[in-house]
Amino acid sequence: MADESKSVEVVVNGENKKIDSEEDVGEILHQIRDAAGITSLKLSGNSYGTEAASAIGKLLENVGGSLRHALWSDMFVSRLKTEIPPALSSLGNGLIVAGARLVELDLSDNAFGPAGVEGVSTLLTSEVCYTLKILKFNNNGLGIGGGKILSKALLQCYQEASEVGAKFALEVFQSGRNRLENDGARALAEVFETLGSLVELSMPQNGIYCDGISALARALKKNPHLRVLNLSDNTFTEDGSALMADVIPSLQELEVINFGECLVRSKGAVAIAEAVKDGHQMLRELWLSYNELDINSGAAIVSALSNKSQLAVLDLNGNAFGEEGVERIQEMMEAAGLEQALQSLSDDEGEETEDEDGESNKEEEEEENGLLDDSVKEEAITKTVTLDEWLESPSVQYYLGLNNRISLLQDYLTENPAAEKLAETYTKVAIGYQSTSEGGVPSDHRAAVHEFIDKCCEPFLSQGEENMLSFLNIFLSLVGLIKHEDKKFKPFESVDGPLLVTVEYLSKKAYFSSKCHEMLLALITKSCSVPKFIKIGPTLLTTLHS
Repeated sequence: MADESKSVEVVVNGENKKIDSEEDVGEILHQIRDAAGITSLKLSGNSYGTEAASAIGKLLENVGGSLRHALWSDMFVSRLKTEIPPALSSLGNGLIVAGARLVELDLSDNAFGPAGVEGVSTLLTSEVCYTLKILKFNNNGLGIGGGKILSKALLQCYQEASEVGAKFALEVFQSGRNRLENDGARALAEVFETLGSLVELSMPQNGIYCDGISALARALKKNPHLRVLNLSDNTFTEDGSALMADVIPSLQELEVINFGECLVRSKGAVAIAEAVKDGHQMLRELWLSYNELDINSGAAIVSALSNKSQLAVLDLNGNAFGEEGVERIQEMMEAAGLEQALQSLSDDEGEETEDEDGESNKEEEEEENGLLDDSVKEEAITKTVTLDEWLESPSVQYYLGLNNRISLLQDYLTENPAAEKLAETYTKVAIGYQSTSEGGVPSDHRAAVHEFIDKCCEPFLSQGEENMLSFLNIFLSLVGLIKHEDKKFKPFESVDGPLLVTVEYLSKKAYFSSKCHEMLLALITKSCSVPKFIKIGPTLLTTLHS
């Protein structure tokens, strides 16, 4: 066994290098070999091919027995999904042969989808992970399938550890931006309920609705030592908020609660206020921004926190307090001596009217069923528009109002045959595009976009990879994933629709080469943390891996 008091770290400098062969990885092998009793190996920031990963794995068989921290995030940029599972398997096998006992495994920011989880499943179910305390799977494009595979592996690890008298007691689990949705959340909730050992649970931005929140709430009751709970940017609704509020009193060690952008709404916030009012003296942060809270629910939250001497952050920005309400919140925090904890309220949306509140309640039912998303909703077409009108102001409504649109666009593109004009037109056509998994049912616009691709884009794009690459480069600059050659150029503002149809439909075409796929995957992976793409990014990654 390694001396636990001694830390020997190897950090490979992330230089965005593509490391393919055993020769390419030679310097890294020397670093690892020279670090006697290595306890931590960080490989982030370069892109490792199958052969390079195999060479590292072989070396770890001999020197990796002391390894405790495998920090392997962001190490497969631009790799095909067929390359990544065997690379992960090689690294994992090295640790298994060496008899390592991991404490931390970080595989974040590797866009490997469900196949990647398969590649690391043997490691996760082995004795190497019986001692695991920290597991990070952020921004991997897991989707529902990946969530289920991960759940199965972790449950197997728990069972097999128990059979030999060991205890698999994971403390930190992170899986943000993965589109786990309800089914993935339910699968992982079974793991959390079984373990009962969580100290931190972080699952932001996963498209989880009330059913998934309900499963997580039940699981959390079995984890009384939880200190950090981050479920931001999912969809609680008032029902989900009430379920979560029911479990909060049993989690008296909570230090951080992040329910920002969860559609908690006023009734949900009042329930949460009641839940934290008594006890919770260790609470340091409460995030409830952008949740459509009115001033009464905001005041209830502040009142409930007035006895929390450790409070360092209260975020209520982006709610509907109104000007007077904002002042009231600030005065209440000052009276409690907690004014330093209150975050900016600069994005307050103003006091909600009665009509708006009624409309919100109607929308909540649709949110619970997953029927609303951020895309532009189709409205009735009120008039026929000309091609020039649509080109000037592209929208779903205007595009569907174009009579003989395919003929018009074919003529327009014949007059302007360059890839640049085609990419620009394609982007305008796709504004407001919705996936069936997001919008609920196929739409006229969705079919119309597909028709445009088949009849107007395909004749040019199918002529050779050069045409496809030229088009893709221009398109990626139009949506802001790469820099445009004209420094004064401003990318399109509305890009979710164009990006979604590109990964969902265009990328499945035979003429969309593996090189195009690699480029698209690499750029989307890199951009998932950029505000403009932070919401759509996980959906795009999941779709690319489907």
